[in-house]
Amino acid sequence: MIPSVAALYSAFGMFAMDLGRDYARSYVARAASVDLLTMNQLYSAMEREALEAFRAMGVSGGAVTLRRTADLRYIGQFHEVETEMDGGELTRKHIDDTVEAFHRFNIDACCGGSRTIAQAAKEDKADLVALMADLNQIIARREKIDR
Repeated sequence: MIPSVAALYSAFGMFAMDLGRDYARSYVARAASVDLLTMNQLYSAMEREALEAFRAMGVSGGAVTLRRTADLRYIGQFHEVETEMDGGELTRKHIDDTVEAFHRFNIDACCGGSRTIAQAAKEDKADLVALMADLNQIIARREKIDR
């Protein structure tokens, strides 16, 4: 059933939602040969652009939440998976640790981005709790280094 005021709900949602902007840059590389300087410069440039755009709308930098992602895929796969990336300087160890965790648990979280890590772990018969513990340790080590 479609409510008779569906358009009103849609308009109200657009009015009431938080401001948001997406910024994207293309950079194609294999994980083993990522140019960290280039990636860090791309992320920094997009973050500066976002903060300037919000400042122009009267939103202070302290009220802005930045979220980094990267679209990843295995060689030979057609669809990318949007993957959260930590803020701060991206390091070789961060990339290597993340790639290694997926390989260690034999996770193929590709499939057009239609599977979550939990679904991929279940279908690939990987221990989800152990995988998430490893990924959380990688993130915790990175946060400790960034402090």
